[in-house]
Amino acid sequence: MVGHTDEEWEEIARRWRQAADMADAVRLDAPEFVRWLKRASYIKDYVCLPDQRLPTGKGKYDPDQEILFYRRGTWDAGATHMRYGR
Repeated sequence: MVGHTDEEWEEIARRWRQAADMADAVRLDAPEFVRWLKRASYIKDYVCLPDQRLPTGKGKYDPDQEILFYRRGTWDAGATHMRYGR
């Protein structure tokens, strides 16, 4: 995930949001976006890990297995947003 500037990552994110029909979202719905990545075949699967397994708050991606790993807290925060934020 190196080699891109912040501006390039913003453009990549903008295009993904458009493709996932989330371009107008004020806040990205992280769990739904991860599900969309899987449906669109960008990843094969995703795994929630306990927060202590990913202490920096950043997710990880295994390009060989095409699996996205992220913190339980990230998933829970997105699920709370989905239940109460709309």
